[in-house]
Order: sequence, then structure tokens, then C-alpha cells
Amino acid sequence: MKKPQGIRKTMSGRRTAGPSSSSADSPSAEGVPRPATVGVSPTYLPSLDVTMSSSRGTLSRSLTGSKRKFEVDPKLIKPMSPSEGIGSLLSPSASIRTAPRNSKMSNFASHRTYRHTSPRASPEPEMPFSDANVKGKDPALAHFLPLEEFDDEELDSMTPQEWVNLGRDSGGTPALSKFHFDDSFSDWAPCRVLDYNDEKSEFLIQWNDNANQKWVKRLNLLFDDEDRDQWKKRLQYAVTLRGEAEARMRLWLYINDMPDHLVAPVDEDQVDRILSLVAAEFPVAHLHVIEKAISEMTAMYTYGVKRSIFTYMYASPVEQGRLSALNLPPPEPPAVPPLVGTVEIPTHNFPRERRYIAENLFFTHYLLYGTIYSIVGRWEAFAENLLVDTDLAEISLPCELETFRSHQLDIVSKTVEKLKNDWSVNITATIQNDLDDHFNFYEDDVARYRASRMSRFFRTINLIMSHQLRSLMTRSLDSYIRFIETYDVRQDTIVDLVKAATSLSGNVPLFVIKLCGHGSKIAFEPLLEEVVEVVQGVFNNIFAYTDDIPGVGDKLFPLLNLGDFHLRTIQPDEDIVFQGKRIIDGVLTRNMEGPTALKALYDDFAYISETDIATFVEEFVARDPSLEDYSNEVERLYTDIERIKTRSLNEVSFELLKVECYEIKASLCQKAGDLAAALMNTLMASTKAGIAAVNEGFQQIFEQVQVEPQNAEELQQLKQYIDRCAGLINELKARFDHITDSVALLSKFGFMPDQADFESYWSTYSWPQRVYQVLDDSEFKYKENRNRFQQELRESTQQLTDDIAQMQHEVDLFTNLADEAKVEEYYEKVKRLNDKIRENKERRDLYNRREALFGIPTTQYSQITEIVKNFEPYQQLWTIVYEFSQQYPQWHEGAFQTLDAELIDSNVQNWTKTMHKLCKTLKDEPPGQVALNVKEKLEGFRPFVPLVHALRNPGLRDRHWKRISAICGKPVKMAEDTTFNKLLALNLHEHMAEIQELSEYASKEYRLEKQMEKMQLEWKNVQFELAPHAGTHMLKSVDDIQQLLDDHIIKTQTMLGSPYVKAIELQVKQWEGKLLRLQSILDEWLKCQGVWHYLEPIFSSADIQKSMPGEAQRFAQVNSMWLTCMESTVKNPYVLQRSQEERLLPNFIEANKMLDGILKQLHQFLETKRTAFPRFYFLSNEELLEILAETKDPLLVQPHMKKCFEGINRLRFEQNLDITAMYSAEGEEVPFVKSVNPADHSNSVEQWLTTVETVMIETVKGQIRSSMEAYAAGVLEQGGRERWMLSWPGQVVLAVSQMYWTRDVESALSSDGLRGLQAYEDTLNRQMTALIELVRGDLKKVQRCTLEACVVIEVHSRDIVTEMIKDDVQDATSFAWLAQLRYYWDRNTVKVRQINAEVEYGFEYLGNTGRLVITPLTDRCYRTLMGAVHLNLGGAPEGPAGTGKTETTKDLAKALAKQCVVYNCSDQISYREMAKLFKGLASSGAWACFDEFNRIEIQVLSVIAQQVATIQIAVAEHRSEFIFEGQQLKLKSGCSVFITMNPGYAGRAELPDNLKALFRPVAMMVPNYAMIAEISLFSFGFLVGRVLARKIVATYKLCSEQLSSQDHYDYGMRAVKSVLTAAGALKRRYPTQDEQVIMLRAIIDVNLAKFLSQDIELFQGILSDLFPGVTLPKADYAAMNVALEEACAHYKLQLSENFHNKTLQVYEMLCVRHGVMVVGYSFSGKTSSLNVLSRALTTLAGQGLEQKTHLFCINPKSITMGQLYGQNDVSLEWNDGVLSRIFRNCAHENTPDRKWLVLDGPVDAIWIENMNTVLDDNKKLCLVNGDIIAMSGSMSMIFEVQDLAVASPATVSRCGMIYLEPEAMGWRPLFQSWLQALPEQWAASPKAAEILKTLFEWLIDPSLEFTRKQCKKTMASVNDVTLVAGTLKLLRTFLADPREATTGEH
Repeated sequence: MKKPQGIRKTMSGRRTAGPSSSSADSPSAEGVPRPATVGVSPTYLPSLDVTMSSSRGTLSRSLTGSKRKFEVDPKLIKPMSPSEGIGSLLSPSASIRTAPRNSKMSNFASHRTYRHTSPRASPEPEMPFSDANVKGKDPALAHFLPLEEFDDEELDSMTPQEWVNLGRDSGGTPALSKFHFDDSFSDWAPCRVLDYNDEKSEFLIQWNDNANQKWVKRLNLLFDDEDRDQWKKRLQYAVTLRGEAEARMRLWLYINDMPDHLVAPVDEDQVDRILSLVAAEFPVAHLHVIEKAISEMTAMYTYGVKRSIFTYMYASPVEQGRLSALNLPPPEPPAVPPLVGTVEIPTHNFPRERRYIAENLFFTHYLLYGTIYSIVGRWEAFAENLLVDTDLAEISLPCELETFRSHQLDIVSKTVEKLKNDWSVNITATIQNDLDDHFNFYEDDVARYRASRMSRFFRTINLIMSHQLRSLMTRSLDSYIRFIETYDVRQDTIVDLVKAATSLSGNVPLFVIKLCGHGSKIAFEPLLEEVVEVVQGVFNNIFAYTDDIPGVGDKLFPLLNLGDFHLRTIQPDEDIVFQGKRIIDGVLTRNMEGPTALKALYDDFAYISETDIATFVEEFVARDPSLEDYSNEVERLYTDIERIKTRSLNEVSFELLKVECYEIKASLCQKAGDLAAALMNTLMASTKAGIAAVNEGFQQIFEQVQVEPQNAEELQQLKQYIDRCAGLINELKARFDHITDSVALLSKFGFMPDQADFESYWSTYSWPQRVYQVLDDSEFKYKENRNRFQQELRESTQQLTDDIAQMQHEVDLFTNLADEAKVEEYYEKVKRLNDKIRENKERRDLYNRREALFGIPTTQYSQITEIVKNFEPYQQLWTIVYEFSQQYPQWHEGAFQTLDAELIDSNVQNWTKTMHKLCKTLKDEPPGQVALNVKEKLEGFRPFVPLVHALRNPGLRDRHWKRISAICGKPVKMAEDTTFNKLLALNLHEHMAEIQELSEYASKEYRLEKQMEKMQLEWKNVQFELAPHAGTHMLKSVDDIQQLLDDHIIKTQTMLGSPYVKAIELQVKQWEGKLLRLQSILDEWLKCQGVWHYLEPIFSSADIQKSMPGEAQRFAQVNSMWLTCMESTVKNPYVLQRSQEERLLPNFIEANKMLDGILKQLHQFLETKRTAFPRFYFLSNEELLEILAETKDPLLVQPHMKKCFEGINRLRFEQNLDITAMYSAEGEEVPFVKSVNPADHSNSVEQWLTTVETVMIETVKGQIRSSMEAYAAGVLEQGGRERWMLSWPGQVVLAVSQMYWTRDVESALSSDGLRGLQAYEDTLNRQMTALIELVRGDLKKVQRCTLEACVVIEVHSRDIVTEMIKDDVQDATSFAWLAQLRYYWDRNTVKVRQINAEVEYGFEYLGNTGRLVITPLTDRCYRTLMGAVHLNLGGAPEGPAGTGKTETTKDLAKALAKQCVVYNCSDQISYREMAKLFKGLASSGAWACFDEFNRIEIQVLSVIAQQVATIQIAVAEHRSEFIFEGQQLKLKSGCSVFITMNPGYAGRAELPDNLKALFRPVAMMVPNYAMIAEISLFSFGFLVGRVLARKIVATYKLCSEQLSSQDHYDYGMRAVKSVLTAAGALKRRYPTQDEQVIMLRAIIDVNLAKFLSQDIELFQGILSDLFPGVTLPKADYAAMNVALEEACAHYKLQLSENFHNKTLQVYEMLCVRHGVMVVGYSFSGKTSSLNVLSRALTTLAGQGLEQKTHLFCINPKSITMGQLYGQNDVSLEWNDGVLSRIFRNCAHENTPDRKWLVLDGPVDAIWIENMNTVLDDNKKLCLVNGDIIAMSGSMSMIFEVQDLAVASPATVSRCGMIYLEPEAMGWRPLFQSWLQALPEQWAASPKAAEILKTLFEWLIDPSLEFTRKQCKKTMASVNDVTLVAGTLKLLRTFLADPREATTGEH
């Protein structure tokens, strides 16, 4: 048969129709659904009308809808089966003759066949396809048309030859093609495409594995570089078209085979009528034609009637069902009424109509024809004009952007101006000239004008002009678009930016722009945005400038106000404009990529332009750089300068743009040079300063050593200075050497000092020689001066001896002085002699010091001591006599009011005592009589001293003087002239006893008055300390005021109880009233301030004000009062004055009453919100208020999503605030099935969050449903199951895989019993192998999480099948199968069953988290808890720490998709907080796991029992609402309560019986460590997981047996899990590393740090036995070591080997555990290691290697539990504690910085148990108020403890341990740090430090040995380092300045 030529080439050279030949290699779609009708408009899709002659088999097809007739050449038909024949006839490649068509429609019609229609969307085919036809159907219904006949090659991205050329140079284009192994199996195999046969449309391929070659069709070929999705769409498109064609053929056959008797025959009269219409008669020779025509007409009639009958019957659904097996096309939709049709045409009067047309058709009107022709002719002058210039002959290219813009603007403006002034005006003139006689241009009636032919004529003219203008604009647009397209860039263009001297196309670029620096930025000039704006602006100017060209008519009728008329042209929204803009935008976008990439080359140097020179230099110098740092930095800058110069050509040409890089290169080079110069200038300035300082130092030495000493002290100082000069000179020389290096470095980079500096440098160079010469001279001078000063000292000593002898003579003269009348003369002699004695003592000391300096024996001046001793009695005598003679008259005759009784009493006592001694000493000498006389006078006055005391009492008031007068019987009144003699004259001394008693009483009254005055004085300056807050102020701290107030109230009340207060009792009571009022004011004030401060931000929110208008109004009143009060306080801050204001206290009392009411209403408001959205119960009041305060901003809910929804970390908000997806904490994204917009719920947060909850559940359910379908469709393909796992959310993958596992197990059991299970076990093993291989690959974090969980679950699933095989399970009703957790898709939901329990899957999104390894213990716990849930009870796992109680409960919740709230119970919790949690659980349907439940107090447990029972009863009764704690709540079934307990631990209570009955207990004992480790390792991608798991278990078993027993050792499950976690992290980091090495590294990293030194060797021995021959590579801590050294230097610590190792161990442990305990005695380095590590990590953060670290240190035992964790006050308001506040702030901080919470203090069960949920995998701090704060990933809990003697195993097992020993540290690092911390004077004395080192090395170790063996310790915890530390502190107190060690008096 002749091959039909069905190939047609398009303009691009691509084929649009393939050949008709079929190929066995052509893939066919298996199981393709019945094709649907093509979804196109009926206008374009013709109805199919097919007839066939039974005798000839001629088939014709008419496409009536498209007005085409297709005829099939019968010669093309070869003998074949009916179906094959029809297939070939209807093949699109058949030779078809198309009738001619209208030329305007031919282009469209010639490109359109039924293959161009858009098929209805069908399921996407998965590659590869099977070769089989439709299975399970009649063979006649199988596919019989070749698929390639329906291929649309327009969908191919390249022509066949281009595909072949793509791999021409590499041995063929890589691709995949179907390889047939046998008749039943084939697969897609890699090959290379070598050639293409255009005639056969086949590709020649060669298989990669066997080099065989083969010709294949295009659809049997998938290129590697081809878009797979596009190829799949193309394949599916062909499949759909073939299915439709085959369906229509079957329809034709079915209708054609319908019995003919069903159709009435054609009426013979009708046939005759038809023949008569054709011709009156026919030639006899052509009768056979008539017969043939009648036969065809009859056949067509018969088929048409059958088709109508079928259509009528097929409309019935019953008939459709009956014929469904035939795969016929669906019923045709009702016909759409045609837009046009045949209508009855009335009879017309042709002559009249002709006349009408002749009169009204302007183009043929004899009067108007000439004018119109003239108007059309005038346009010829403008026909070739354009509104843009695309030749640019007048411009030299490339041009400036502004040049192009102005030129184009000039072109368009001139052209438009010409149109306005020439064209439009001339047309107006032509009309006026030609038609002035025919038209009335002076018409004055607008209505008449509008109805006239004139108006229609002018509209016609304007339309002509608009059309002409439109043609001009169209040509301009086309020209400009083509012009811009010439600068287009090919998609695959790659420009070498370094070598792009010309554009790739060879065209000259259009624009030239510059790349330069704008300030601190690198940018283009002009900007690329400006280029785009100009290019687009030229396009837009075509419209902007042509929118006001005037038409005609408005100016011709001056009497008519017609207004301005402008021609209507192309509108901006037309398709030509849209397409033009799209093309131009595309060209511009592609042209911007090159320059942008060029700019990116220079962005590497943006730091140069962005750097401020001054700041750069300042920051560089602040780092204290070395010369190497200077050199490296300048070298880097100069290197960058060279890189900049060669970064690109100076001119880089692209298609549209030429970029000049001169300026950017120059500016960057200049700036880099300036930076380098600035550094060098800084170094030069530093060098100059150094030269000056060295010069000054040498100059100082030079001058100092030449100073002439004036005395022996100066000589000695000079000698000491000369001795130090050697060190000073060496230091100066070292500094000069550094200066020399600096000068060399400056010279290296071309920075030479100026002449003056150069001379100064060489002057400095010569200084040492000059100084050494002067030092040599100074030695000779020193000897001369020493001799001179020694001689002077001998002379001075002799003179002092003579002076002492003279002084002895003067003392001897005092023995004869006894004249009292000359007392003043003797007193002056005593003073002079005393001064002389003091002077000679100073001379003695000076000469003795000088003798010591010269090494001369010290002269002893013993006479001076004797002289002092002999002179002392005379000195005392005449001094007292003189003073007594002066004061005694004043006592008697002086004003009594001026006497000081205390002084008189003291003098009388002392003088009398001294005179008594002197009388004995001088009794044999004349002065003795003087002493005796003075003594007698003193003793005579002595009895009156008490009277002076009593009468000079400052407490005596008038009432007291009246009483004295009464006692004496005489009026006694104190006046200014009153003397003591006058008082004695009144005989007051006779009543001394009564007066003394009265004076004592007055003294006590006086003391009370003074005390009162002191208190008032203290309050005088006491002010309120205020802190600004929100536009007002608050009391900052009143602790001092309160302390003072309490003290004064006590003092005042004590005064009121005194018997001496009567005189001032009224004042004291008034004072007490003031203080008590102040106390009341302070109490009310502080209470008001606390509540106001809490409510102020709440009621500042407009949303809260709107929700609570009444409370907002009342708060506004309180706020007004507060503002007024604080304003007054700011003006008058004095406490006492403010407290006396009358309205202050009543105002605060009233405000507090209002605030109490507001608080109550606020709590009710929050309760309402929580009731509306129960998950709000899991938020604290503060967090809920934060949400409610800004409901207009839904994004503020994001930080709290994790608390409301366990798996949702955040939501995705679109620009319009549509919520379209949810994200887990692991980064997994799950799109919502429908969007949620808060605006649809009036931004009511509780409402739209409820909708989010609903959509979340629908999304998870929808994902599971879709995933099931995808699993069923793709799991049979190779790798399909693995791809499926990576394509769906982790939770969905687990649920669906478990459902299919359940189905497959039951199917295997039901189909083939045990053998079926064995076969399925093999399948599971293959799946597991593939899964583990997948885990070992390069995966994203989310994918790895999914696969690790899958491994854990599927290993357990495989083990279940294995156990069932061992147990010989034969059917699905066996208990061994029923006891497993099974998943079923039942009634559009997932049901989870175990034994007889059934629980509906919760569909709560839980994120992509790991799953617990399921052991037999886990299974048992599952069964118990599932049974409890089934019976509406709770579960109660109990057992030791680390057995998985809480985690098993959580994992079961994950298995059932339930939200599980874990809460750590404490003994402070009350029933109120528990009720709040229960409300949230019951209303939201969540689960709760109360950890350490038996820590709650017994009385609270009794109430909890009633609360739990209420919930369980309501659930059992299937209520939708119930009453709880007096409140009606919604009840969501599925809520459950679980508790975990550690029986036997300290602080645990026994549960009440009524509470026990509500929970089903399950004992949790030792888990299967080996099994857990093995499965976990498999999930991490380990291949030898079983062997390594056994080694982990063996390691801990041997450690527990052989190592010592310590409180901080733990070998339980949590220790195993830490090793597994570390191993998993190492495996991901080093995937190719030996697994033995990885496991050994993990075991050492986790465990080595906690062992004591004596256990380390044993531990290493155990590991060497378990891992023989395994050597660990040394960890690379180079950067860390440098940072640690810097940190130690900063803290003046010593980086000893032990300290270094322990610090690294702390770091490694923090990388594995979030809870770490640093254990060890004092001086083991715990705190220092944390501080050093923190600073080191912060240093590394500056290098981008680590994160900055913040430490928050707390002593937990220094405060109460309430102050630590928080507590409710008396008003039940919650107050955060110190730890909870810091914890909350750190958790809410979003920075990646490390946050370490360090708790430095003893660990005991009192406070540490509250941290259990923080330290385990929950990582949540549970507070007493029900608030749960989750740790962020950057937080760590660190405990510094001495030991863990009183810690419970639950605490020890939760933390990583690092043990530090003081003995390992030793005392030497402490001593070195102590030396560094000594004052600078010691640092300046190396000799002193060396002496100390020698002493300590000599004495400390023997001393410590002595204390250990010979001394008894009073404190057991005192270690050697502690003793040394005490010694160092004590020694520090005795150390003097070493420079002063040789000075001072001996």
C-alpha cells in the first residue's frame, strides 16, 4: 500500500503530524478509563456523521460544524479486519482533501483538527506504561489504533534533529526507552539516541548495556534533558485522543449493525422529488451513477434514523449501564442553539431600496465622493511615517539612555504635531471648502444636527481618520516590537563576562550604561529600572501622544457647542498592546540577566564600598592587631584590587546593553587603596608614636642617670634605677625591633616615613650606645657621691650626739622650777623642749636609715629615750597647771550656760589622776609642791561636778526649773549672767540628790523628743523612686521606704509605752497616725499599681475595649486617677507630704474595688473565649490576652500555635491573609484542602482557629485518602513505594502503610494461610532492605524524619509477621493477630483496632516526628491502654525511671492521631489548675498524660478523682455537653486521661481507692535494650545495627559490673538512647565512615565525661575488648582550641590538659543532651569551664562557626520554690518565678543564639522533680498554673552540683553527666591564675614572682602531704586545692608592694 504523506512542516520546522505506520514498541496505556468527550466549544468541534456502503465499503465523513467536507480515498484501504479497517480509515494520518475556504479563515482552519482540542483532565499516567491492552474486556474492545498516530509533536520542546544534535559530540543523546525482556515483561532502560529517520519518524537508539541498536517511535523515548511532567502530559494527551477515536468507531459499528427493519424505508416519492431537483433527465450512460447516489443516500438515511433511535435510547441511564462494557462515548450534551440560522426574508421593493442606498451611502454619493477620496488621498503623505524611529540613523550606537529617550520623544512629538497641524487641519479645510455650498455649517440646533446626515457624515469621516491613525499606530507598534526583538537573548545563552567584548549575536548594543559606585552601593548608572522604564516609555508614548489628535466636525459648526472631539485609536487594553508589552517585557527581562550577573561579580567587593574608612580603622585597631594582621589585611586589599582589575573587561557588551566598568573599577580600586593607605597610615602613626615613646624612654634614662643626687636617699634611688636600666633598655630595644619590623612592612607596601621621622628613627637607633656610655659614667659618679655622703653622715652623727647632750642639760634645769606665778613661762619652755626632742628623734631615724643604706653599723642614741623618760613628768605637770589655771576661773565665774559638763567632768577626772601620780613622782623636788596645790584645788571642785551635770542637762525645760525652785525654796532661773558661784549661793548643792533625780527624768524625756525629731528628720528627704512607664510613671522600689516605715512604726509604738512620754504623748500619737496612714496608702498603692500594670496593656487594645466596653470604661476611670496621682507624685515626690493628701487613700481604695471587679469580668471573658475554642485552655492568661488584644493581626497567633496544636508550628499566610498550609516544627509543609481567611470570621480568633482545626482534620483525612489511591496506583512499580513515601507527609505515610500492611496480612491469611504469610514476609524483607538503602542516601531533613519513623514501624510490622509464622497462625481470627494494632479504612474514616477495642483515628496533625521502638513491653502497654480507652477509663503505667511510661503513652497517641498534653505534676498544684486542664481536654477531645502523678498531695488527689469521674461518666454516656465544676462544657468524645507514677520514690503519695478505680494499671519494667538499639540504628541507616546494638548493651552491662558505684552513674534506657542519638548524628555527618568507628565515638562521647579517673582505664579496657582494632580519628578542634586559649587568657585561667579535655567534653555533651549536669567538688573547674566554653563559642560565632552563647545563672536553693518556679498570690493571680521568667524569655526568643540556664546549687527532690518534663524528650516546663512552656532548640539546662547523693534515679537518668575532679586539676593552675591576678606592681617585678614560684614548688606538696598524714580534718569536703586556695588568699593579705619592701621603719 502506498504510504500516505501525512507530514506537514510548520514555520519552525517541527512536524505536526506523525506517520501512519504502527510499531510494536509503541507504549499503550493500561487500564485507561473510558475516554470522555472532548471539552471544546461546539462552534469548533463538528458533529460526526459517518455512512458506509455495504457493497463498496466506502466511508465518507462530514464535519458539518466546521463547514468542511473530508473525503477518504478508497485506494488507501487494504483488506483487514473490520475494526482494523475502521481504525486506519479514521486515523488522523489518512490522506484528506480539504475544500477551499475563505482566505481569512484558512489559516485558522488549516491548523485545527480534532487533535488540537483540549481533552478533559484524566488521571496522570505513571511512567513506564505497560504494553498490554485493556485487561479484563472483550478483545474487540482492546486498543487497535497505534498510539503514535495521535502524538502532538507541537508539544515537543525541540525538533527531532535538535534532539539528535544535542548528543552528537558525546556519543548520543542520553535517554530511556522500553526494553522487552520477554512477551510479558518489559522495563525502561538507558540508551543513547544516534540518528533520526525523517521518512519513518523513528529514532535510532543504542542500548547502554549491550550496544544493540533499534529504531523506535518518539513516544517510546524519554530524553534525560526532557521535562518528565511535560512528557507525561503529552503521552496522556495521545492516549485520550486514541480512546475517543476508538470509542467513536465502536459507536459507528454498533449503530451500523442495528437491524435495518427498525427503520422505515425511504419514500419513493421523496426519491423521485430529489431526482427531479437534480436534473430533468439523465443520460443512459450515467445511470450507474444515479444508482450509486441513491444507494448512498439510502444508506445515509438508514444510518441517520438508527443514530436518532440510539441517541434517544442511550439517554436512559439503564441503557447506559447496559452498554457500559462497550466503552462507547457518553451521551452527547443537549445541542446549543445556533447563533445564526435561517429566518424568513420578507419581500423588498428593490428599486426603492436601491434609491435609498444611493442617497445615503456616502462613499458612492456624487456630492461626497470627491471629498472622501480627497481625504483618503491626503493620508498618503503620512502613510509611510512612524511614531518611533527604529533605524536610528541619526544616532551613533550604542547611545546614552537619555539620548534615545529624547530622540524618540522628538520623533513622536513631531509626527503627532504634524498630524495635528497638517493632516487634521487640512481635512477640516477640505470639507469646508468642498461642502460649504451643500452643508449648513452655521446650524444652531444641536438636536437637528444630531438627526441630520451631516452628523452621520462627519462620524464616517472620523471613523476613516481613526482607521488611518490606527494603521499608523499599528505599524509603529509592530516596527518597535520587531526592533526590540532584534536585541532578544536566547534562552540558552551563556555570556563569558570576562571576555564579552561583543554581543553574541554580533549586533551593536542599543544602550551604553555604567557600573559605578553610588555612595556605599554598587549600582548601574542609569539604573536597569530606568532602562526598562525608557524602553517601555517609548512604547507607551505611542498612546500618550496620539490620544488627543482632533477629529473633524466640532470646529466646523461654530454655533453648536459640540465640545472637543478626539480620534479613537488603539486602546491600551487591546490584544496587540498586551502582546507587544509581553514581548518587550520578556526581551527586557532576559537582557537584564547579563548585566545583573556582571554586577554580581563586583558584589563580592561590595564590602569595600560599604566600609567607612574611619570605622574600619577603628574596629581594626580595637582588635589589637599584630603586624601580621596588618600585612594580611593590606595584602588582601591589594589582592582584591588586582582581582577587580581583571574581574571583567572594561566594556562588556550584551545584546541590548553595553556596560562600561571603568568607573566601578576605579572607585573600588581607589577605595580599597584608601583602606590600605588608612591602615598603613595608622600603622605609620603608631610607628611614629612608638619611635617617640622609645626616644622618650631612652631620653628619660639618659637624663635620669645623670641627675646629681642631693642626699643619700636620692643616691640610693639612683642606684636602684641604674640597676633597672638593663631591663628597661632591653624592653625599649624590643619595642624598637617591633618598630623596625613596622618600618619594613611600611616599606614593603611603599609607605615611607618623611625625613623628620626617618631622622628620628635613626636617632633612636643610636640611643642604646649613648645610654650605655652614660651608664658607665654613672658608676664612677656613684662611687664619688657615696664617699661624699658617708663623710657628711659621720659629721651629722657627731653633731646629733652633741645636741642630745645639750638637750639633757635643759631637762635637768626643770627640777628647780616651782614658781606657780611663772606657769606660762614654764609652759612655753616645755613646748620648745618637746619640739626639740621630736626633731632629734627624726634626725636619729634619718641617720640610722642612711647608715643602713651605706652598710655602716647603726648608731644607738640611747640618751634620747632617757631624756624623754625624765622630761615626761615636768611636761605633764606644767601642761596641766597651765590648762587648769586657764579653766578653773571660768568654771566659777563664767556664764553657766556655756559650760560643757562632759568636758569639765573628763578634765577633773584625768587631771586629778595625773596629779596624784606626779605628787608621788616629784615629792622630793620643788615642783612637787605645785602638783600638790593643784591636786587640792581639783579635789575641792570635784564634789560639785555632779551638780554641774544635772543643771547643764539640755533636757531641762521651764517646768523642770520650776520644780528645782520648789525643791530649793528659792526662785531659780537660768539667765545669761548666771554663774556657778551664784547657783552655789542659792545652796543648790544641798539638794543635789533631788536635782539629780529630776535631771535624770528630764534626760529620758529629752531622749524621746530627740528620737521623735530624728524620725521626722529622716522622713523629710525620703522620696518615692519613680520609673517612667507608658507615658506615665510607676513606683520603682519601695523596699527601703517600707523598711523605714516598719522600723518607725515599731519605735513610735514603743515610745507610746514609755512612762516618760507624757509630755509629748499627743505629738507621738499624731505621728503614729501619719505612719499608719502611710502604711495603708502604700498597701493600696502597690496593689493598685500591680493590677493597673497588668491591665493597662490589655485595655490599650481596641479589640479588648470593644469586647468589654463596660470594663474598659471603668478602667479608663482608674487610669485617669492613676495618671493624675503619678503626675502629682512626680511634682512632689516626698513620701510624707504625699501621704497627707486627703483624697489619696480613698482614691486608691475605690480604684482597687473597681480593679477587682474588672479582673473578675476579665477572667469570665477569657473563660468565654476558652469555651469557644477549648485549646485556649492550654495557654496562660497572658498568652491568651496577647492574642485577643490584636485580633486584627492574625499573625500574632503564630507563636502560640505550637501550644494549641501539637504538630503545627506555624501557618502559611498569603498576602490577603488566606491561611493555605500548615508547617510542623521539622519544616514539613501540608497544604490545606481549603483556605481559611480570618476576615471571613470577622477576625474573631476563636472562630477562625476553630475553622483551622476543622480544616486541619479534613486535610489530614483528605491526604490519607489521596495517599491511599496513590499507593494503590504506584506501589507495583519499581521504586514506586519509596517515591510514594517521600511524596506525602510523614504521618500520612505511617497511617496508610499500616492500613495496607493490615490489609495485606489479612489478605495473605485468607488466601493462602501460613504460606501466604511466608510469602508476604519475603515482601516485607524486600521493602525493608529498600527502605534502609533509601535512609542511607542523601535526604532532606523532613524526608529523613519520615523514613526513620517508617523503619521503626515497619520493622515491628515485619517482626509481627515473623512471630505469627513461628506461632503457625492460619487465619485472621487468631489472637496473635487480633492482639496487634490494626488500621482499617471503614466508612470514610480510619479505625484502629486491637483485640476487641476499636478507636477512631483522630486525624490530628502531629507533625513529622519520630516513633517509639515497639517492644513486647510496648505492645503490652498498648493493649492495656487501648482496652482502657475502649472502656472509657484511663491508663496508669507505673515503674522505675527510664522504662518508657510517658513515651509509650505519647506514642500511642501518635498512632491514633490524638493530641497528647504531657504535664509534670508537683506537690504545689491545686485542684483549680487541674480543673482548667481537664476543661481543655474534655472540650478539645485531647489526651493528657500526667507525669509523676503521685507527687500531688493526697487531699488534691481526692478532688481530682471526682473531676476525672465526671468526665469519664459523660464520655460513657456519649453526651455532647456536660456540667463540670458548675460550668456547662462541650464534650468531644475521644478525650482520655493517663497517669504515670514512680512508686517508692521520695515525695510520692498513695492514690486514693476512688481514683485507682478510674485507671487501668500496667507495670513497666526493664525494656529490651538490644531490640530498641537495633531498630533505632536501622532507622539511622546502619547496616550492622544488630551487632552494634549488642555491643552497646554489653558495654553498659560490663560497666555496671566492673566500674565503681557512683550516684551520677546511669546505665538505663536514657543512657542507651543518648548513645543512639549521638550515633545517628555522626552517621548523618559522616555517612561513609566505618560504622564501628561511629559507634565507638558515640559511646565515648556520651560516657567518658562522667567517669572518675580510676574508672576511665577500666572503661577503655571494656571498649578495647568490644571494639578490637578500632582506632578513632582525632577530632578536629583547631578553631575551638584557639578560642579556648583566648577565653582562658581573658579570664586569667590556665588551659591545662585536664581542663581543656573537660571543657570539650562539656561541649560534646551539650551537642547530644539538652540537660547536662556538671558534677564535682569545689575548685574542680565547673564554673570556669562553662564560662570559658561560653566565651569560646561566642568568639567562634564571630567567625560564623558557632552560635553566640548567653548564660543565665541561678542558685535554686537561695530562694523558695514559689520564687523559683512561680506561685499564685492571695488573690490567685499568677506571679512568675525567677526560673520560669528566664525560661519563658529564652523560649520565646527567636534568635539562634545558645541560651544556657545554669542552676548552681545542690540538687534534691524538693525542686528538681519539677524539671522532669524539661529534661526528658518532652522538653517542656510545666508550671503550677497549668502553663506549659516548650524549650527552644537553642536552649540547654545545665546543673552545677557537688554530688547527686539525694537525687532520684528519675533525675540522674535524664541528664548527661560530666564529672570534674579537683585532684585532676591540681593546685598549680590555681597558683598561676593567682599570680596573674596580683597587682601590677608584682607583675612589674619578675624577681618577686619567681621567688613566690620557687617557694610554692618547694613547700606546697610536702605541706599537703603533712596535712594528709599528720593532721585531722574538721571538714570532710576540704581537698588539697581548697587548702591551697585558702593559703593563697591569706598570703595575699600579707603581700606588700614589692617596690616598698625595702622602705619603712625597722
